[in-house]
Amino acid sequence: MPVRVRIRQRNDRLKPRVRKVLFFIDRGKRRRVDRRAPFKTHIRVTYRPGTKHRIHARIYVRRKGSSRLQRKTVSKRFTMCR
Repeated sequence: MPVRVRIRQRNDRLKPRVRKVLFFIDRGKRRRVDRRAPFKTHIRVTYRPGTKHRIHARIYVRRKGSSRLQRKTVSKRFTMCR
């Protein structure tokens, strides 16, 4: 079952430039890196039906006028279909 995650950027501050997005499931297994927009991915998973898991997206951004790369991790829960 593919899991879909969409990354949206906020508009209230100077627009950050997304350098890469690292997707992983449950404490770092099954990694996938995306360096181009749109930052979407399909990750194939095979878990037992009815089990609950969490997908994470670690976003690396750089703001205008800064050379430092900032990092933010977001996550979303999902349950395998029965």
